[in-house]
Amino acid sequence: MNSSEKNRKSIIKYIALAIALVSLFSLILLEIFNIFSVHNTFKADTLKADDSYIQEQKRAIKDELYKAYNSVVSISSPVKQDTINFLNYRFDFITKNAKTLDDFLAIDDKKMLNKDENLYLFSTDKKSLKGELNGQIIDSIFVNLFSNHKDITQVDDVFYVAKFYQDLDVIAIYGFHDIQLTNEVREKFLGIISILPNKNLFLIDSKDGVLLVSNKIKVQNQKISALNKKLSQAYLSAIKIAQTPQKEGFYIQDRSDSESRQMIFVKNIGYNLVFGVSADISNADIVASDQQERALSELISKVTISIFCLFTIVIMALLACFFIIQKIKRNFTNFTHFLNLVAAESRYIPKDSFDFIEFVSFSDEINALLEKLIKEKNHNTNELLLFKNYSNAVDEIAMVLRFSKEKTLIFANNMACKTLKYQRSEISSMSFNELIFDEISLDINLWQGVIKMHKKDGDVCYAKVSILPILTERSDISEYLLIGYDITPFIIQQEMLDKHLSDPLTSLQNRQALIDKLSNDDKYGFVANLDILRFKQINEYYGFGVGDRVLLGVSNRLLELIEGKNLELFKLTNDSFAIIAVKKFWSITKFSDFCRFVVENFEENPLIIDDNKFNISLVFGISSDVKQFITTEIAKDYAKTNKQSVVVFDDEKDGLLHTINLTQSLKKAIDDDRIVLYKQGIVDNESKKTIKYECLVRMIDEKNNVIPPLDFLRVAKRSNLYQELTKIVIETSFKYFFTNEQDFSINLAIDDILSSKLVDYLELNLIKYPGIGKRLTLEILEDESINNFEKVNEFIEKMRKYGCKIAIDDFGTGYANFEHLLRIKADFVKIDGSMIKNIDKDDESRRIVELMVDFSRRLGIKTVAEFVHSDDVSQAVKDIGIDASQGFYFDKPKPIGGE
Repeated sequence: MNSSEKNRKSIIKYIALAIALVSLFSLILLEIFNIFSVHNTFKADTLKADDSYIQEQKRAIKDELYKAYNSVVSISSPVKQDTINFLNYRFDFITKNAKTLDDFLAIDDKKMLNKDENLYLFSTDKKSLKGELNGQIIDSIFVNLFSNHKDITQVDDVFYVAKFYQDLDVIAIYGFHDIQLTNEVREKFLGIISILPNKNLFLIDSKDGVLLVSNKIKVQNQKISALNKKLSQAYLSAIKIAQTPQKEGFYIQDRSDSESRQMIFVKNIGYNLVFGVSADISNADIVASDQQERALSELISKVTISIFCLFTIVIMALLACFFIIQKIKRNFTNFTHFLNLVAAESRYIPKDSFDFIEFVSFSDEINALLEKLIKEKNHNTNELLLFKNYSNAVDEIAMVLRFSKEKTLIFANNMACKTLKYQRSEISSMSFNELIFDEISLDINLWQGVIKMHKKDGDVCYAKVSILPILTERSDISEYLLIGYDITPFIIQQEMLDKHLSDPLTSLQNRQALIDKLSNDDKYGFVANLDILRFKQINEYYGFGVGDRVLLGVSNRLLELIEGKNLELFKLTNDSFAIIAVKKFWSITKFSDFCRFVVENFEENPLIIDDNKFNISLVFGISSDVKQFITTEIAKDYAKTNKQSVVVFDDEKDGLLHTINLTQSLKKAIDDDRIVLYKQGIVDNESKKTIKYECLVRMIDEKNNVIPPLDFLRVAKRSNLYQELTKIVIETSFKYFFTNEQDFSINLAIDDILSSKLVDYLELNLIKYPGIGKRLTLEILEDESINNFEKVNEFIEKMRKYGCKIAIDDFGTGYANFEHLLRIKADFVKIDGSMIKNIDKDDESRRIVELMVDFSRRLGIKTVAEFVHSDDVSQAVKDIGIDASQGFYFDKPKPIGGE
């Protein structure tokens, strides 16, 4: 430690010295004030003694009144209990047969109430349904009933019994004015006052303003207004105190009112009665006078000593303060000088320039702060550069728009201009509503959501945005900041997904939407599945264009018939629709009757299209088991077979259980991996060599019997299990044929092709087994429901990218239409076995097949004959020019992997 540091003193020591002198000065002043307060203290003690006397009298008369009150209450309790028992009896009697709100409202009309009884009805929100009651009374009744769980509420001399009828959402309140109990209580209190003549007790009828009895002034049944002014004022004040929420309290006369001061304690005992007691407190004034003169002599001596001490301390304090001020002023001058150098030149303060330790400490703090500021300045420079990079990054990925509080655009970043295809000069003058489609209410809160924005080229941009108000210091909006991301591709994808749940022709919800709704919502109780009979004849005779217009006509007619009836319409396959009913509004009988009405409506009112009259016949299958849509298919098939227009599954349940059982067996077979694959060879008619194998599905039952597909594929289609079977065929066949070099084919129904999930599953397996698509032929089942050729050809093009070939299966089954060959870009046509099996004997079948083969050859499509079962049929097929054959004559189906 150098000499300068040794000589430094702490400024705190000087300040402490000054504080000590000032403290002594303050103590003297306090002592003087204390002297003057002594006299006042004696006065206060006198008043306290007076107050203590009054408090003691209060306790005494209150105990006196409660002793008398409790003796009366204990006597009256049995009488009150009798009244309560009577109340409960009367209430139960009156409301015994009241089952509805109207029953309660009619109780007066039935004259069940006496003149002292009333029945009130209130809702749970205290709304009067019958009769009126004071709001405070209602509040007391509701608190007792719902919070205290008490049925009985007493207000003065009226008793109320309340009961909550939950089914009616009603509180019934029975009110009874018990005059007998009131008189009984009054007589009890008059009796107790009469046997206590020295207690200054009194009883007042607060309702009539009558002093019933008073031991002090010896009167009975005297109007209070008829008493002298002072007594009248005292008793009226007592009544007011008893009517406060506390229902009891004290009244004390002022000293100026009388030489004899009275104190009264009263209690509201109900039944419009006020019970009270009085006491004389005149002696309290005598206590205060003796203590008021004691402090005078002490006051004079203490003031003299305090003034002398005060003068001495003031002189010492002035000298000390002068010395301290001079020394501190010199150090402050030096400190200010160096502080200016810190601000101007960022120079450090030298510590050896001060006499006081505190200034040295200040210098160290400022030097440390200066060093920190220099570091922060360098850091802020780096932060500014980093912020600029962040800003550039945001500009690359998000739209940033600023609007004035009047919603005029004042800034748009590069991404916003690029996305909306505007130049900055073009977009800068646009308003919020010119740029954004949506009506958005902006305030001081953050707004988030999806909006539509105008592009310069007229297109729409969907953006997910956050709009943040920028506020001033006074929380006023200065502008709005919009930050958003272009989600147009996502919205377009979502719209495409929505289209998968609707029928492209009628815009009705499709089968998938129906299944989703029935699976996820329990409000639907009944479902009907309906077909247009002989619709394929309309397609074949008039063409698909007219057929589509007939479907639209049927759809529109059905929508008109179900409007406002809590029904929903769905479009299933080509000529199939479904109607579901909300169970709250429909029964199975009403629903089936409505379906019969629909059938009659179409029969009586043909559709007219281009002057052509179409008599539409419908067939309905109805079921109450909405979770098992297959039951409607089964009922509909039963209706077709038995030539009925409407069949309810529930009515024919016993006859249809076989189909249900088969469905359950199929589900269990799928769960137990008892769905297996067979293969059957397809032979080239020239070389007689097997060129590929068709995969055929089989079910193994629990007894290990092989079940052919004819028995279970129909129910699989109607129970949403068909695609599960298709997935098993895809996975099993791909896994088997990936291990060899053989070509193979699998069958796909039109519903498989139109299912995005099934197509995705097929694509995943084509990727999982690379190269297998070049050996795969997809056989599309020839079906009258093939009408969405755009979707089918889209699927075909997607499959050709993997090398797959396309075949039309079962061509000639009754749905055959040469338009299919023109519109479906197939590689093969498989002619159905019904046309082939007798081709060696049936000239008509031969001519039709020859026509099919010739038409296919002209389109460059190869042909395959199915059901070739003999040498004669094989020779006939070859003579016609069919390229390949399939049937038992060449190969019987056998399990894959079993060779």
